[in-house]
Parts: sequence; C-alpha cells; structure tokens
Amino acid sequence: MAVASIIGLIAASKWIDYTKRFYGTSVFICWIVTLSATALALIVQFHLQFYIVFIAATLASGSFSLLGAVGIEYSVEMTYPLSEGISASLINVATMFFGILIITIGQLVKHDLAMYSTYAFAGVLLLASIVMIFIRPQLRRVKIDHHDVDSYKKKTVQYK
Repeated sequence: MAVASIIGLIAASKWIDYTKRFYGTSVFICWIVTLSATALALIVQFHLQFYIVFIAATLASGSFSLLGAVGIEYSVEMTYPLSEGISASLINVATMFFGILIITIGQLVKHDLAMYSTYAFAGVLLLASIVMIFIRPQLRRVKIDHHDVDSYKKKTVQYK
C-alpha cells in the first residue's frame, strides 16, 4: 500500500509541477478519493475475497495520500502572501483535529454500527468533492511568477 502511495505522490507532484493545474488536479483527486472510499465500504460490507479487499484498500490509501499532498500544495498556492510553512502547518493541524474527531466518534459507535461510519466518511468526502467544484482558484504565486517572468523578458528586450 505504501508503494502505491509513493508512486501516486511522485506522479501527482510531477503533473502539478509540469502543468500548474492545481484546481483540476485537486477536483479530480477529490472525486477519486470519494469513489475509492465508497468502493472500499461496499467491498468490505459484502465480505468479498481478501485479494479484492486488498486491491481496494491499496487504491483507497493511495488516493487518500494524494489528497493530502495535493491539498497542501493547492492551499499554499491560494494563500500566497503567507509563508508556505504557515499554510502547510494550518492544513496539517486541521487534518489532525478532524482525524482525532473521526477516530473518537468511531470508537463511540457500537460495533454493529461501524459500517455506517464508513458510509458517513464517504458521504463527507462526497460533500467535500461537491464543495470543491464551487471553489474558484486564485493562484497568486503562479500569477506573480508569470508577472516576474514577463517583466524580466520586457527588461531584457529593452536593453538589447
């Protein structure tokens, strides 16, 4: 599972660095995470064979790690005047808070209702995916980088 996550993270990082398509990549990965969480919940509920559960869990864990990495990169782009350390730290704190909250709620649920918590998690991911569509990106760092390159090109043309 870890190898699938590492390969996915490297591929997504190269894709974002090459294309600078933070918004489209984030929306795509958010929907992939939602679909993989739903598929994993259904596969576990119907008690399918172990190798099918393993493949679904590998896909789900790989997409979950992609969501975290791409989400941090996207938030750093949208909050450019702030330093990257502050933006990434705030995202990590929020992730830890919600992780603790979900784990605590999951422990309070009786074993008979544990499957419903998996569907609730998939529902939260679906809601996040829908909200993600309506967020319009303001890629401030990319705009400033392009502005700097354009102004540099104009200055070098004037000096020739």
